[in-house]
Amino acid sequence: QFHFEANRAVVETFNRDFADAVEARHPGWIADFGQIAARNAPAADAAGLAIARAWTRLL
Repeated sequence: QFHFEANRAVVETFNRDFADAVEARHPGWIADFGQIAARNAPAADAAGLAIARAWTRLL
């Protein structure tokens, strides 16, 4: 199994490159992303970094 955490910059790229697919799956996501990111991204980015660091320590 492979899993990764997507930081804010990666999600912004996904939103740009796959906008039609994102909107089809989650209508309104593109328009709401600024608010969602402002509210959740700092904690999500920190959690993702902690997970990545913990994983690499296992290797």
